[in-house]
Amino acid sequence: MSSAEERVRKLAKKISNTTCPNCGLMKKYGFGNVCWKYHTFVCNLCKTSHQAISHRCKSITMSTWTHDEVDELERKGNDHCRNTWLMNAPNEGSGGRPMPGSDISTYKRFVINAYENRMYYGDSSQKKKVSENTIIPKKTTKVIIKKKKKKTVVTKTVSAPNLPIVADLLFDDVSSNPVVVSSSTNNGSLL
Repeated sequence: MSSAEERVRKLAKKISNTTCPNCGLMKKYGFGNVCWKYHTFVCNLCKTSHQAISHRCKSITMSTWTHDEVDELERKGNDHCRNTWLMNAPNEGSGGRPMPGSDISTYKRFVINAYENRMYYGDSSQKKKVSENTIIPKKTTKVIIKKKKKKTVVTKTVSAPNLPIVADLLFDDVSSNPVVVSSSTNNGSLL
């Protein structure tokens, strides 16, 4: 049987754990830190933000690990965090959520809002029910441009988690500012 330290290093390299759940930073070989309270593999800035509010963080290489701790990490990890604590969180870089390169104060505010204030908390069983009944298009964007007198109509398919949207945008050739003409979900009803 492999040691607990070897197991935690393998878990850090698991594809779902190589993206920081808070800010979306990706690291090919995983992160060197775990926020123990939430069982997540986090980047250095998110680790600092968690530690600023007394959340215990452990180093993958410098800490001692038990098999029970690694078992708990296997059961939870970053996907569990995304499906519970961050289920209703905005996309990285919007709505107060940090993205790589954001100021440290943005990281700290987000960690406080997400974990201490439970602002984005949701039940993962609800998410599964929604996703079973929702048709989500591929992540590609299809743009059709039709030229009309002095105006350009663009039909664009945009997919967000659990919310596929089709929107018709009207661009004024002078200003190039988009205006939503109509939008609908996959079933054709207006939003």
